[in-house]
Amino acid sequence: MKKTILLVHIGPVQDFIASARRCRDLWYGSRLLSEVSRRVADAMLTATGVDPREQALIFPGRLHARDGDADVSVANKIQLILDSDTREEAARIAEAGRARMREFLEETAREEFGRVSDALEAARKPAGDFKDERALNNVLDMMELFWIAVPFEAEQYATARKKAEALLGARKNTRDWAQAAPIEAGLLKSSLDGVRESVIHERVFDARVRDPYQDWQH
Repeated sequence: MKKTILLVHIGPVQDFIASARRCRDLWYGSRLLSEVSRRVADAMLTATGVDPREQALIFPGRLHARDGDADVSVANKIQLILDSDTREEAARIAEAGRARMREFLEETAREEFGRVSDALEAARKPAGDFKDERALNNVLDMMELFWIAVPFEAEQYATARKKAEALLGARKNTRDWAQAAPIEAGLLKSSLDGVRESVIHERVFDARVRDPYQDWQH
């Protein structure tokens, strides 16, 4: 019976490096990728239904999503061996990982945004100065997940593995062009990358008014 190599890449990596301004930015970007990868691998393993679960996971060799060992990094490339040679089964498992990635990003973002709102409230500053929904859209648009699947016979694993790596490299170089979300005209861009819209209200930076911080005075 044929099996399938399912190879998954989670990113971006270079974008995080390019937009980092301090060493801590690099650390947080790396940690976020690791935490996302941990949960994607766990979700895909759950979707396989394999028991014991470790038989399906090839890389990373050990999963720490459920044993509390959160300090161990998980690479942003995940490989599984599926007991199926159908593309539909590979797609189902890979998309389970994608769904978990978006779910985790939204959960994490809303938790952090709640802290920002609490800080604004404690400082008696306008809550509207932080655009949480715009920030959430930026977060969900930030991460990418690519996958490829290669069926193989047991004696052809090495050849299939090389083919999978080549196909994944080609997939990573093929950009996705999603439908652009409608935005308000004249929004300032983020100072971090100059691509996404700023999540801070324009009045904070508006030098045309006499006192841009007048709403914060108390």
